[in-house]
Amino acid sequence: MSSCSEGPKRFRRLVVYSPHGLEILQDLARLFEAQHQHEEVGIRAASYNIPSHSILRQIEEERVQPRCDVWWGGSALMFMEAKAGGLLDPCPAAEVATHLSLDLRDPDYYWLGTFVLPAVIVYNKAAIPDWEAPRDWDDLLNPKWKGRILIQDPVTTDVMAQIFCALIQTRSGGTGNPEAGYEWLRNLESNVLTHTANTEHLFAELNEGKQAALTIWTLSDVVVQRHRYNYNLGYVIPESGTPVLTEGVALIRGSSHLETGKLFVEFVTSADMQLYLADPKNGYYRIPTRNDLGDRLPEWLKGVDVRDMLRKMPIDWSIVRRDRAEWIKYWDEQIRNKNLPEDKSVG
Repeated sequence: MSSCSEGPKRFRRLVVYSPHGLEILQDLARLFEAQHQHEEVGIRAASYNIPSHSILRQIEEERVQPRCDVWWGGSALMFMEAKAGGLLDPCPAAEVATHLSLDLRDPDYYWLGTFVLPAVIVYNKAAIPDWEAPRDWDDLLNPKWKGRILIQDPVTTDVMAQIFCALIQTRSGGTGNPEAGYEWLRNLESNVLTHTANTEHLFAELNEGKQAALTIWTLSDVVVQRHRYNYNLGYVIPESGTPVLTEGVALIRGSSHLETGKLFVEFVTSADMQLYLADPKNGYYRIPTRNDLGDRLPEWLKGVDVRDMLRKMPIDWSIVRRDRAEWIKYWDEQIRNKNLPEDKSVG
C-alpha cells in the first residue's frame, strides 16, 4: 500500500479563533483536514469557540506570542480595530479578493468578507398580520407598538450595537452630529418592552408573542429560527434601506503557522465553501459575500445580489468605528429604560 493511501505521517498545525459555534467549527475543520489528507504532510486544525466581543481582547493579550493563526468570524469593525492595532497580516493573494466589492474587504487585504448580515424588522406572524407589519424604520415609532418591541442589548451584543450605530450615522446627514439618531432611538425606546441578553431569549419570547411581537435582527438568523425551530416569524426589509453588516476572516500577525493559515483563509472564502455554508441541506443559512456565485446560490437566496444587497443603506463604517463607543455609552446612560412601560415583564 502506498504512503499516499495510508495518509500523512506528519501534520501541520492550525489554530482558529471564531464565534461561529462548535457545530460549524468542527464541521469546517473536518472538511479542511480532509482536503489535505492525501498530502505527505497533512493538517490538524484546532478551533476555539470564543464570543465575538472577547476575541479581539484575547488576540491583543497574546500579541507578543500569538496562539491563534486565523480569526474567522466577527464584524468588519472589529477587524478594522485589529488592523489599526497592528494585529493582522494581509492576505492579498487570496482568490476571493477579486470577487468581493470594495466594501466587503479591507483595501489592503488585512481582512476579507465571508458573510453579510442584512438587518431586518422581524415580527410574530400570529400576532401581527403581514399587511400590518412595519414596512420601514420610522414605522417602529408608531405608538401602537408601545410595549410590543424587544431589543437585544447593544451594550453586550456586537450585532445590535452595529445596527444602532449605523442608524445613528445615517441620520446625521453627513454632519457627524448624532442628535437626530439619538432622538430616533429615544422614540424607539418608548415602544420597547425590554432588552434581552441573548438571541435564544429574544427569539423564544418573540415566538411566544404574548406581549412582544417585534424586533430588529439579521436576516440569516430569522431564516434559521423559522426552518430549524418552526418559529412563526416574518421579516421585512426596510423600504428606505438597511444596514448590511459584514463578517470576515483574517491572518494573525506573528502566528506560528502562517502558510497553513493562508490555506484556511482560501478554504473558507472559496466558492465551494461559501455555497456549502449557504445551503440549508447542510444546516446553514449564511449569505455569501462573493459576487460570482450566480445561479449556484441555493433557492432561498435566488435574486439576492450581494453587490446591491437588499437596498443597502450607505454607511460610513469608519465614522461608526470612531464614534461607536461614545454613541453606545450615550444610549446606555441617557436613553435605556427612560421610557419603558412600567410593567417590563414578558410573558
